This record gives sequence, structure tokens and C-alpha cells, in this order.
Amino acid sequence: MADTAERVATGTDIRKAFGLRPEPVCAITTCDEWGERIGMTATAVTSVSLDPPMLLVCVNSKALIASSLRAGMPFVVHFLTAEQEEIARRLASPIEDKFQGVSHRMNATGAARLDEAGAILECEPSQIHETGDHIVVIGQVTRVDVGATDAPPLVFHGGAFTTVRSAREAAQQTTQSPASRRQEARHS
Repeated sequence: MADTAERVATGTDIRKAFGLRPEPVCAITTCDEWGERIGMTATAVTSVSLDPPMLLVCVNSKALIASSLRAGMPFVVHFLTAEQEEIARRLASPIEDKFQGVSHRMNATGAARLDEAGAILECEPSQIHETGDHIVVIGQVTRVDVGATDAPPLVFHGGAFTTVRSAREAAQQTTQSPASRRQEARHS
């Protein structure tokens, strides 16, 4: 590693370092004060507390969704599956109607609930912290629906969407003998 004692880390350095770390891909949805649907793709989402159930999401301060979150609008976090890559791309894009063609329904607070997500967590904002060029939103989880548990999660790694093998697939491969794996590979 290079000597970094005389350097100060930059945003580019941070982006490069975190590009090495696989991140689960989530969709965050809410609505504005006029009831318009708003959504974004996020990887900076994590559990904060089990009792009470809380999570946090980091959002660029300039993102459209940030003003709704600052205003205390309830939001929904969706754990996306590998089959939902197009939704992740759509919500990450600058297009105006991010929900056109996306299968969803509205919850009681006006936020979109995306169909087929691995898990859906409805949240009420609890705390909001302005931090650098982002806001950190801590949300009280009010409802959890677990859906497509067999579908592999969508992951962002090295600047691209990808997925991971399920534990079941990995276990099956490690329990097969090398000869069985070679024979299976020849027949596929």
C-alpha cells in the first residue's frame, strides 16, 4: 500500500475502496407533500436496532427524495432481488416517471410498495442527520413483509450489478466430489 500519511482521502478514494465491497441493492420509496411518488436506488442501508426495530439509509442531500425525508414523510425500503435489476436501474436514472411499467401498489402513506421484492420494510423517520454531502435517515420500522426468499439478492460490486450464489447452491457444489463436478460440467 502507498504511504498515505501526507494525503487526505478524497471522494474518489472512498468510491474506489467501497467499489471493492459488495453492497446489497435496495429501493427507497416515498411521496412528496403533493402525493407524487418518489423513488431511488440505494446501497447505504443497514439495520440499527432490533428493539425497537430501526434502520438507517444514507441519501445524497441533493436527491429529490431528500426533501421528502427531511419533511418527515414515511418511506419504504425494498430489498431487491436479482430479477429486479431493471427496477434498480430505473430508480437510479434521471427519468421523470420512475414508476412507469414497474409493478407496485401504494401503501396507506402514499409510498409505493414494489411487487416481488425480497423484503419490504415500511418506516417512519425517527432522526435525520445532515452529514457531509448526505443525510442519514434513521427510520422506525413499522411493518416488515418478507417475500421472495429463494431469489438471489441484487448486489452492486465493482461498479456493476451482480448477484451472489445462494448458500444452498454453494453447499451443493462443495458436497459434490471433483469427479461429479467435472462430469456435470461435461453434460451441460
